[in-house]
Parts: sequence; structure tokens; C-alpha cells
Amino acid sequence: MRRLPAWSWPFLLAFFALVGLGLLAVLWAVGVLALLGLGALSLLRGVWPRRRWRRLPPG
Repeated sequence: MRRLPAWSWPFLLAFFALVGLGLLAVLWAVGVLALLGLGALSLLRGVWPRRRWRRLPPG
């Protein structure tokens, strides 16, 4: 492997840090949107776990 020049290391570290932070931000946004969507659906349907449990056959 060829060695990188010394001046490029800070730029590489900054680049990878920005990429990592971007991925974290995307994952965080997706999680928040999913939770908000599930909350909105559960509010629209009413309390959904009770209905689901009533539909199951006994036993």
C-alpha cells in the first residue's frame, strides 16, 4: 500500500467524520419518523393491541 502524504490525514479524518455523522443523522431521522408514524397510526386506530388480542382465537 502506498503511504498517504501527511497533509491529507486531517482531510480524510474530517471526511469520514462527516460521513459518519451524516449516516447517524439519517438513521436518527428514520427512527423518529417511524416512531411518529406508528404513533399516528395507533392514534387513528384507537388502542390497537387490545383489538388485536380480541381477534385471536382462545387457547
